[in-house]
Amino acid sequence: MSLYILQRPTPRRGGSEPQPLGSRAEVLAAFARMNTAPERAGGDDLFGPGIEVQLPPHQDPVMQAAIRVTEEELFSALFLGTEEDRPGKLAKEVRQRGWQLVNQSEGLVYPAVRDDEDDDLDDGDAR
Repeated sequence: MSLYILQRPTPRRGGSEPQPLGSRAEVLAAFARMNTAPERAGGDDLFGPGIEVQLPPHQDPVMQAAIRVTEEELFSALFLGTEEDRPGKLAKEVRQRGWQLVNQSEGLVYPAVRDDEDDDLDDGDAR
């Protein structure tokens, strides 16, 4: 089983304090759009297609969440999407909200971390 940590990246310029994902209500609403919710109101463990999400108990705003993959095929569809709808709902939420998904076992980060030097390159530059 893979384990991911959902967090908001630390700003490159100015400040090193971790930033929250959002209020508990905002985070729960984002996961609800992915058909992922707690079994009972107020629960810290959310269940969805191919994933279990653990929120820190009683934390508001939410600083990070742990996502455990329970079924690779369902997680793949949730993250990568389907042939008709790419990327998947999880990838869209991560990008739209400015979040970061870190694969704990492989050390991979989505979206990829850009180097400060990347900001200096012009998009039309074909070096």
